[in-house]
Amino acid sequence: MKDMRGDRIKDDSGTSILIEYILSLTITAILFTILLLLLGNVISTTERVILDEQLGIIAGDIANRLALASTNVYNNQYNDNYYGNLIADYTVILDLPPAVRGDHYLIQINYSDASKTGTVKVAWGSNVDVNRTATFHSDTGVANTTLFYNTGNKGKIFYPDSNSKIALMVF
Repeated sequence: MKDMRGDRIKDDSGTSILIEYILSLTITAILFTILLLLLGNVISTTERVILDEQLGIIAGDIANRLALASTNVYNNQYNDNYYGNLIADYTVILDLPPAVRGDHYLIQINYSDASKTGTVKVAWGSNVDVNRTATFHSDTGVANTTLFYNTGNKGKIFYPDSNSKIALMVF
């Protein structure tokens, strides 16, 4: 009798290639998922840094313009009792961005008459916890205000007369 054992030996080479292929795909998928998650975090962090910078630029611009308005009003004696209301209605139109990352933002001005200093806080509309603050000095009083700034609005800093405070408003 002839031994048929050679015909009955299993050939596992196809199975091991299939298992190797499945393991390679699984490891590749896991590594690719990790890469995408890390890339998403990098993009998110970059967007947050850019958002903080944009809010900081707006806050700094408003603070500088309030300080400049105070200097102009003070130097031109808009608030001098000797000249009275001879010179009045100081106005500066602001050219602020209409939106930050496609959303409105809030502007909050707090001024202390005692220290003659103030802060401008600009907060992003979608998340007010995302904000930046800038400080300014003003010899002329500044009205404490909170404004909602969005597309279509214009801002202005004005000083109507010698008995008033410098104010920021949107129109």
